[in-house]
Amino acid sequence: MSQPFVAVRHDAVTIELMLPAAHASSAKELANTFRANALEAISAIELHASFILHCVNCGSSKVALAVFDTFRQTYDTATNDIHIVIQAHGLDEAAARRVLKGYFSAWPIVNSHIIPSFIGAGARLPALFTAESNGLMAMFGGQ
Repeated sequence: MSQPFVAVRHDAVTIELMLPAAHASSAKELANTFRANALEAISAIELHASFILHCVNCGSSKVALAVFDTFRQTYDTATNDIHIVIQAHGLDEAAARRVLKGYFSAWPIVNSHIIPSFIGAGARLPALFTAESNGLMAMFGGQ
């Protein structure tokens, strides 16, 4: 069975997202209620990131995670930093902010799924994360 496409539109820009069948119905409903906040024309990457934010704001974490995964695959953020992707697309400051806002809105959801799936795959977490004797080792900030 092929995965269904969900179309998200804003003005002349349309992105088609191939999502797991389990999330397609909810994603289509979210796409129908989605209205990009920007009045000006936006690029496909901005639309994609804005739709992630919409899914997160609507409380649909499973759909947000699926849409985030399509973003990661489409823009290769698994191997490229999101800031490099933004630079490669030549986005202005406002567009870059929209992409970053949408992209990072999903991080709490993404992080809550990374560790459980990592453990579920039979991998052992490093002692750094599991040893009871370990405490705060370093704190970074102000970058």
